[in-house]
Amino acid sequence: MTVAVADYHFIRDEPVVSPGQLDFPPEIVEVLDNLTGEGRRAYIRQLSEAFVVAQHEADFRPVIAVVEAYYRTLLVRRHSRYDQLRKRVSKPPGKLMTVADVRRRLGLSK
Repeated sequence: MTVAVADYHFIRDEPVVSPGQLDFPPEIVEVLDNLTGEGRRAYIRQLSEAFVVAQHEADFRPVIAVVEAYYRTLLVRRHSRYDQLRKRVSKPPGKLMTVADVRRRLGLSK
């Protein structure tokens, strides 16, 4: 089952004080399966830190923020054009320009 990200609004304005208030899409369990060993350690570390904050603040929103970030990253990586777009963005930039170069190019230099 594929669910549009827009269908899920993870972060809420009001505190989330009960696990029953959590509304994660079923695909959330796939996050761990799609991480490298290092990625899993980072995810667990960030979740652990978020749980400490959540416990202190009596609010699950820090945990929700971590889960949402990893889930949305998973969705982006599953996009059919992800590899193609990643290669295009990863190309080294052309000649780096200074602020003065940009101003000259735009005709803004004094």
